[in-house]
Amino acid sequence: MTVALRLIAGDGSALLVEDSGSGTPLVLLHGGLNSTRSFDRILPILTPRYRCLALGRRGYGQSGAAPGAAHSFDREAQDVATLLATLDQPAHLFGHSSGAIAAATAALAAPARVRSLVLYEPPFPIGSPHPDQWLIAAEAAVARGDNEEAALIGLRDGVGFPPPLVDRLRADPTWRERVAAAPAWIRESRSVLSLPVGVARLSAISAPTLLLTGSHTEPHHTAAIDALHGVLPDNEVAVLAGQGHTALVSAPDLLGETMLAFLDRH
Repeated sequence: MTVALRLIAGDGSALLVEDSGSGTPLVLLHGGLNSTRSFDRILPILTPRYRCLALGRRGYGQSGAAPGAAHSFDREAQDVATLLATLDQPAHLFGHSSGAIAAATAALAAPARVRSLVLYEPPFPIGSPHPDQWLIAAEAAVARGDNEEAALIGLRDGVGFPPPLVDRLRADPTWRERVAAAPAWIRESRSVLSLPVGVARLSAISAPTLLLTGSHTEPHHTAAIDALHGVLPDNEVAVLAGQGHTALVSAPDLLGETMLAFLDRH
């Protein structure tokens, strides 16, 4: 059974938290152009052993945020810290894609409240700044009201998904929801590209960390995982065989069992 809760953030925004399962708390942060629905396939694997708290990240329709408000990972970290403060014990923290950037930022902001950290392909800029030509084009599409084109530009040219994967996403019942979230995703993507290059600052993360990546993922995700592996003081890497950036949908059993093997040790 899932219970929908409303959490009031420090700035007064109402945030959705979907609470299910029982056991040690596990906070879940979805990626960009997504919602808490992205956890639907993996929750049956996790909830028998963990109390799962899926946070609807601000701007994506489930949680409040000022229309057109600039995105900030520090603000998101405060949202996560607010949720963690309501719990009676430290929590495991999972983030996918940009949600993993938010999770890592939260682990820096509230270290005493984070039991362990699972980061699935956070798109930290590594080596050199990401080119932003695709983002300029996507921002222009949002400005003229073409959210679907903005989403397609981001998926094809920003994330680097191949056409067959983009076509599968367009055929999914959640596509309309994704299109509606495109403006928030594009604002968030500008925030990602504005991050400092490299991950040296994350060496201060003390929580044991599992770094997840797919064997068939995009090169910039591999580069970010390799960089994190080199700086986080207590980490391990798990490669999801045959997967890319979408194992929450394409291989929830594999992803869930890999997560459980790590979480159960921490």
